[in-house]
Parts: sequence; C-alpha cells; structure tokens
Amino acid sequence: MKTKLFIFTALFFGAFALGDCNNKNPKQEQTETHPKLIYKPGSFQIITCPNDSNESYTAYFPHSYNPKEKTAVIVVFDAHARGKLAAGKFRKAADNYGILIIASNNAKNGSKTISHTVNTLFSDIFSRFKIDAKRVYTAGFSGGAKIAASIAIQQGGIAGIISIAAGLPQAGQQTGHFFDFAGIVGIDDFNYLEMKELDKQLGLIGFAHHLSVTGKAHEWPSDSTINASVEWLQVKAIKNGIAPNDDQIIRNYIDKKSAYINQLIINGAVYQAKYEYDILLATLKNLIDITDYEKSYQVLLKNPEIKKQEQAFKKLAVQEGSLQQQYINYFKNGQFATIESEINRQKKAAANTNEQKKHSAKRLL
Repeated sequence: MKTKLFIFTALFFGAFALGDCNNKNPKQEQTETHPKLIYKPGSFQIITCPNDSNESYTAYFPHSYNPKEKTAVIVVFDAHARGKLAAGKFRKAADNYGILIIASNNAKNGSKTISHTVNTLFSDIFSRFKIDAKRVYTAGFSGGAKIAASIAIQQGGIAGIISIAAGLPQAGQQTGHFFDFAGIVGIDDFNYLEMKELDKQLGLIGFAHHLSVTGKAHEWPSDSTINASVEWLQVKAIKNGIAPNDDQIIRNYIDKKSAYINQLIINGAVYQAKYEYDILLATLKNLIDITDYEKSYQVLLKNPEIKKQEQAFKKLAVQEGSLQQQYINYFKNGQFATIESEINRQKKAAANTNEQKKHSAKRLL
C-alpha cells in the first residue's frame, strides 16, 4: 500500500445501526499537533491531523517501537469513535508483536464524513511514520468492523483484518482483493449467525480465515482474545513471507491452539474441535511438517458425534434465522402484542439446559 488516499462512496457507511455497547470511553491524553515530536515507546498519544484539526486519532507505540525502522500497523475503528478504548484493547498485542496501533477518534456509526475521516487518517500516518506497506492491517468493532472491511475490499493493500461482532458492509459482497480474515464474535451476539456464515463463505472462496467465539454478547472481547487473533495474523505473515521467521511465535500458536482443541474434545464439543483443527492445519500447511497433526485429525474425524452436532447446529441456525425474519416483519406490521409474547417466550427459552438453544434464545432476545 502506498500513501494514495482512500476514496469511498458514502453508501457503505450510512447504515451502521448496530447495537450500542456498555464500554465507557477512558480519559483522553493531551492532544499534540506537532509532527516532529518524539513518540515514547509504551505510551498512548492523541495526534491531530494537520490537514484537518477536527480529525484526530489515538496512537499506541509498542515498547519495541523505533521511529527509524519500518513497523507493521493496525488501524482500528470503534463503532462510537472511542479511539483510546479501541487502542487500549490492542495494547497487549502491540507490545507482544511490535505493532503500531492507530485508532480513529472520529469514525463512528452514522458518520456523514467517514470517507474524509479515513482518507485524512491514512494520509497522516503514512507521512508521519515509517510503515511497512506489506503489513498494514485494519480492525474494528461492530460498525467499525464494517469500516475496516470496506477499506480492505474497496482499496486493497491490506494484509488482514480483525472483524469484531460484525461482518462485511453488504451481504454477499464481492472483492478482487485477498486478505487474511480474523473474525471475533460472542456466542450471545445477535450477529453470531452472520459471522458464522461469513466465515464459511470465506473458506469456500479461498480466503485464509478464522473465527473466534467468545462467551460474550455484542461487546468488545478481552485483550487476550484480540491478542490471539493478532498472533494468528503474525503466523500468517511469517508464512506469507512478509514477516521474519520466528519459531517461538509459531510454537506458541501451536501450543495454545492444540491445548484448546484438546479441551474441546474433553468437553465433548467435537464439531467445534474439528473446525479448530481445520484452521490449524490450513495455517501450518507449507510452513512446517504437519504429518503428525494430520494423523491426529484423521482420528478425530472418526467420531460420529461430529456429524450429529453439525446437523443440530444447522437445524437450529435455520430456525433462528427464520425467527429473526419473523420478528422484523412483526415490527414492520406493528404487531407489538405478538412481539411481547415472543419476548416472554424467548426469556423462558434462555433458561434452557440445552446450551445451543439457550444461546440462540439470548441472541433472539
């Protein structure tokens, strides 16, 4: 990616009416506007864009930051323009992998000037910092995830995105640009089925992809969950030859993923274990010798519960999707008594002992 400005149509960014969140915006540090100041490693700083003093972003400089060396960058967008909150969520990953974090203080749901905000931000960071053009990533939460995806889809030159609690700007959207896709969604998030289906479709058309499911609803995930997604992108960068080889990063990824898969198997969640194994094998293929992992995978595939759990999930997903559409129609038609009845019904269903049905009810609520 070069310093060429990003040009967008406003259509993508006018309809981000996704759910509100309960995260509070931390206090912002003192704003600075001087482009020649020294940026202290391990610190946050609010930077005002000189081309437009109304536009600013929060930057986090990892402990290893060296202004004389090219650095990978993750540009983050929060649905409510909470730049400090968004940058803070990536602090752990930034320090672990030496990545510069940039989080917009202006981009948010329903913004009329989103294209100007994105163009101004990218223009400033490429002129201000030494950025590795091969390792530019975007990330976002909720409506911010759609902004992050739009940049990768429309402009290209993005190595990967971390899409949290939302998918692409438009259903069935096509792109001529490939990028690694790390999705994160809560099991009680109303966008859960959307993210599951998107992950499936990305795999079918050849994208490197991974979806992490948390125990949360529609909210920012933990710093550790974000770190795991960044770690996966780091392994992919090594595999793609755009990051230096690091055996320790690869080993850490394998150890954590293997431990997670083993725990899923112990808990009886073999369908999810198969998915995680699929991702592990796809990630490690042509990177290391995966013969032993493939043998273990073949043993797992013999478990008949995988097919049963898969069929149960698909059946429930169809039912949930149908109810989603029914509820939309109830609202359109003003059938509020029916809606109230459904709310009461789903509240009871949310206490179900069946885990899948319980989470489905919470999403529908």
